[in-house]
Amino acid sequence: MPKLPERTEKNLRLWERASMACDQKETLRGCKVSFLQSVFMIENSFRPRYFRLCEYGALLATGLLGTVFRLPVRSWTVGPCQLGLPTILEYYRLGQDAGEAGERAVLPEHPKAQGEDSLQEEQAETAFPKDSAVFHQPSVRLSGFKEFLQLFSVMRLSRSMDILAWRLSQTAADSKEKYPDRPNLQLRALGTEFGGRLSYGLMAERIWRKFAHPEEIQNNEKKG
Repeated sequence: MPKLPERTEKNLRLWERASMACDQKETLRGCKVSFLQSVFMIENSFRPRYFRLCEYGALLATGLLGTVFRLPVRSWTVGPCQLGLPTILEYYRLGQDAGEAGERAVLPEHPKAQGEDSLQEEQAETAFPKDSAVFHQPSVRLSGFKEFLQLFSVMRLSRSMDILAWRLSQTAADSKEKYPDRPNLQLRALGTEFGGRLSYGLMAERIWRKFAHPEEIQNNEKKG
């Protein structure tokens, strides 16, 4: 397992930057923002910045060719959260971009609406593909220049974090129900789902402990 990023000033700024992109909220689409920050830290600590520039350049070339000549575009990950092209397209195709992160739901003021009606509204607002296999397509087809430009929207961190939260929202709900009092196991499940392997989930969990709960690590070191 790669060495974890240290709590340096640079990395602490990176951690805070992800929080600010989520308006410093505690949750986003049902996901703990600190969980999303942990995934963000993985993708930004072990990948040189010039890799991302290469990814955007390749996407520019293949995306233009795919749009103009209606060719399939090979799927890979782009942006600060390393989101797959199918994930980005599904986010927009299901209308999940109707507002900034966490601002889609406008709850009625009537007291009665604070119960079942508002819950139904929130569920309707977070649409999700019927088959999660759509996230793992080997290639995508772009319907036009609008979708081509949407792929580059993840260059904006706030949008990238919102798509990440949407992508993990179902896993977050399931893991919270399965491990109601074990946030570390919830995050492990999210990381495993997103990274496709348990080692990714374990790394996300270790980063979360290190940056979100450093006092816990310090106490364990003192006991040791």
